[in-house]
Amino acid sequence: MFLQGILSNKKVLTACAIAVVITICAIVVPIAVVNSYDDAPKKTFAGRDVLDEVPLIDGHNDLPFSIYLVESNVLKRFNLDSNLKEDTVWSTVDRSHTDLPRLRQGKLGAQFWVAYVRCVDTQYKDAVARTLEQIDVTKRLIRKYPSDLKYVDTADGIMEAYREGKIASLIAVEGGHSIDSRLAVLRLYYELGVRYLTLTHSCNTPWADASPVDDPDTTPQPSPSQLTNLSPWGRNVVLEMNRLGMMIDISHVSYGVMRDVLQYSRAPVIFSHSSAHGVFGHHRNVQDDILVSLASKRGIVMVNFYPLFVGGNTIDDVVKHLNHIRSITGVDHIGLGGDYNGVTSTPEGLEDVSKYPDLFDLLAEGALRSGETFEPWTREDLKKLAGLNLIRVFREVEQIRDALVEVDPYEDLIPFEEFEHANVAVQPCRTDIDMLKKNKTSWLFQGLLLSASLTLAVSIPLTTDDEGGAAAKRNELSGRSVLDEVPLIDGHNDLPWNLYNFERNRINQFELNSDLKQHPVWGPSTSSHTDIPRLQAGKVGAQFWVAYVSCGNQYRDAVERTLEQIDVIKRLVRKYPQYLKYVTSTQGIMEAFREGKVGSLIAVEGGHSMDSRLAVLRMYYELGVRYMTLTHSCNTPWADASPIDAQVDAQKRNVSSWGRNVIWEMNRLGMLIDLSHVSYGVMVDALEHTKAPVIFSHSSSHAIFQHHRNVQDDVLKMLVQNNGIIMVNFYTGFIGGSSIDNVIAHLNYIKGITGPNHIGLGSDFDGVDSVPVGLDDVSKFPDLFDMLGDGRYRNGSTYEPWTHDELRKLAGENLLRVFGDVERVRDSMVDVEPYEDLIPYQEFVEAGVAEQPCMSDIDIHKQ
Repeated sequence: MFLQGILSNKKVLTACAIAVVITICAIVVPIAVVNSYDDAPKKTFAGRDVLDEVPLIDGHNDLPFSIYLVESNVLKRFNLDSNLKEDTVWSTVDRSHTDLPRLRQGKLGAQFWVAYVRCVDTQYKDAVARTLEQIDVTKRLIRKYPSDLKYVDTADGIMEAYREGKIASLIAVEGGHSIDSRLAVLRLYYELGVRYLTLTHSCNTPWADASPVDDPDTTPQPSPSQLTNLSPWGRNVVLEMNRLGMMIDISHVSYGVMRDVLQYSRAPVIFSHSSAHGVFGHHRNVQDDILVSLASKRGIVMVNFYPLFVGGNTIDDVVKHLNHIRSITGVDHIGLGGDYNGVTSTPEGLEDVSKYPDLFDLLAEGALRSGETFEPWTREDLKKLAGLNLIRVFREVEQIRDALVEVDPYEDLIPFEEFEHANVAVQPCRTDIDMLKKNKTSWLFQGLLLSASLTLAVSIPLTTDDEGGAAAKRNELSGRSVLDEVPLIDGHNDLPWNLYNFERNRINQFELNSDLKQHPVWGPSTSSHTDIPRLQAGKVGAQFWVAYVSCGNQYRDAVERTLEQIDVIKRLVRKYPQYLKYVTSTQGIMEAFREGKVGSLIAVEGGHSMDSRLAVLRMYYELGVRYMTLTHSCNTPWADASPIDAQVDAQKRNVSSWGRNVIWEMNRLGMLIDLSHVSYGVMVDALEHTKAPVIFSHSSSHAIFQHHRNVQDDVLKMLVQNNGIIMVNFYTGFIGGSSIDNVIAHLNYIKGITGPNHIGLGSDFDGVDSVPVGLDDVSKFPDLFDMLGDGRYRNGSTYEPWTHDELRKLAGENLLRVFGDVERVRDSMVDVEPYEDLIPYQEFVEAGVAEQPCMSDIDIHKQ
């Protein structure tokens, strides 16, 4: 009856029919919709959205090289915060893909800026100096735009910058030729902020092959015996990079080097800008078996956009490489390395740095512009691609570094045989090539040195123990007591030069904390005056350790060799933390003194060490150099050395117009200007143009002994007006005698001219082969202070004793005052832009050194 009632009621039937239809639709329509998704790419988000969640990290941008090519590294007229596509010069450059507006549009979160110099131009010449210039211009560019760019050198730093809405800016070096086969240079690059090194560019190094050796079109094809792959010494480069925490980049290297690096590296490695050989068979791309090994070692390949490497000129071609690598390695080992500003063409759709969001949208959509579809990249996939993969690798590299903290630096010099195997045995720009040869004559040299040392030792008159003891006993505490109150600061010690001569800078097995007088090589040498026991006996409170290389390195490898000397100083100080403390400021000197340690500062002796490049000077300061002697015994193109004063008919240039820039830049940096070794004219010019007090780090009085290395009275009076200091040298050849009395005569005379506020001590220990009796080594400083306080020469004659306060000033207070004044001038110039002017070619011409075969950029100075 109930069912008949329903069937007889039309309204009820109609309602039931509608309900059935609604129910069917509710079930069928969603199924149809779901089925339709199976037939088309899924797009539930815009790919670019992930760039607001994680930093987009690009592995390779050559903007610094473009700045060199277009602006000669001069930034004062360059505006990165403008549309360079409309710039009258940059708009004509075929490798201009980057400016701040486009970086913002491209949602860049972090960028590796590349310090690159062409290997074909610079290798075995000035690659190191030129690379320092590129590191310098990168740092200056970052500092110029603090609202947009933030310098970082850690994985955590990338995230900090990203949270601040700034582009984390990291530094990379492209090409192992930039280290000139010197591990010391590699270490100092790391200290300057370099966080990856590409082991080669397109040229082989003596220790690693570049990818062109794999080019099937190369004629003739190299035989297996001609290939280096990664040489035994090259493994040291890899292991030292692991120890430092520097990422190893194997873009540009050969297949053999890729394989070897993956075998020997203890940390994950990167390809900063490479693509897939399986998609396009170019020798610059990565083969599938290498990709498999890379994944097993937790590394990353950051895909290059250059059409010549991806095999096409559209964004689709780049996506094919990304998809292929994903299919081999999974999504955990992929990133992006656009190579912008380093290539002359870019793909359609990825024309410049503003186009990254379009790439992420396309990957999320799962469809090429041609219409072909692929498996869409998920949000998590895209986060890894954008930056999380690189951050993971970077952190693992840092963790390996931390695990290797107790491992000594690798010190092995590259064997000469590796130059021979690479067919580059002739090295006209490398002054130490003979030292690297297998059958080197270093031991013969040392034997001759020892023979000469013994001869010199016999020729120096010695006092008896009774005579020395009597002098010391007259007033035992009158002078030396000040050395317990203020730090004794010695302005000049050449121990690092002896480390090079005797140990080839290999100090892992060298013991400074021993009596070197008993050492079979160091002991007999008349130029060895320093070890830790004698430093302690001498109550030395602070020491300027000198990074010196001879004038024979000028116009050749002075920069590289100077970096090696800076490196050995730093390693020596780190080796003895209980005795030595690395310092770079007046405050640091006093902190070390209070801790009972020798405050250890770095100096560079000779303007030839900066190779007439202000960028190198700036990098020296950043590495801790706190004074530079403007010349050594050779003229530079911009300043005369003292020997010119002994040449009657010499054409003197004094300080050149460009040389004044050196003085002002040192003022701006806070680097002490040292006028020892310079000519009289340079002394006068420097005192006239400097904005800060200057020093003579190791010079004596010309009136007492008329040697061109000594300082004339009128200059001493100018020094007083400048509020500077002269630190008296102990070398018998400059003081005119062989006794401590001769040194005291210089000190007394200078005090009579300048008063007690402008005198210090700059012994020149370890840099000379003859020192006065009574000042035989660094242990003898207290005897000098006793004699000054006593007012009596060893020969019995007397002079006005130095007061307690005067001895405090002599010991260190005068130098601390000068150093503090230099720091205050630096602080007052904080808003002054760096001096960028290149040395004009005419100054080379006027100096008689117009031909510069080791200077690859000489033409730029002619403009």
